[in-house]
Amino acid sequence: RVGSEVDLAEIIKLYREALELRPPGNLFRGSTLDNLAVSLDFWFRCTGSENELTERIQLLRECQRPPRHPDRAYFLDALALALRRSSERTGSENDLTESIRLFRMEVELFPPGHPNRVGALNYLAGVLAVRYHRTGLEDDVAERINLLREALGLCSPEHPFRIQILNNLANALEDRRNRSEDERIHLFREA
Repeated sequence: RVGSEVDLAEIIKLYREALELRPPGNLFRGSTLDNLAVSLDFWFRCTGSENELTERIQLLRECQRPPRHPDRAYFLDALALALRRSSERTGSENDLTESIRLFRMEVELFPPGHPNRVGALNYLAGVLAVRYHRTGLEDDVAERINLLREALGLCSPEHPFRIQILNNLANALEDRRNRSEDERIHLFREA
């Protein structure tokens, strides 16, 4: 938090060197890929550099875990979030679609009652909001509302995501209300 971009650049350089020493098949390659990807995420957030975001996505694709691996959800989440950021910056429909698919897979890994389900539902609802604001797909609003209501039902009053989920649910309901008003205005104009 208090380090400089110079420190971060050196960290990235060192992880890249370590990655060269851990070719595909090396037992520790996955952890080095992950560490480099995390460092590139910090760099991207500091600088907004598209190159680091693109490299992060490539690294996360390589270090994805197979079904039933204990870290699968973590890697699905990281890749889905990176693809969402990419789609928000570049407008890529493919990245957005893949992000939604990966967040759906993450939700499936956490059955009802699992403590991580709340966050997974919230993240999926968030990426559906991005698509809704681009395309206006009414199904996305309805699904967001359902996902967020489920997430809210899983939250205790002191849950750390509760405020965010309440805010996101209010925004989804507002989107649905605005869409209904827009449709009414359109019908009146046609009449």
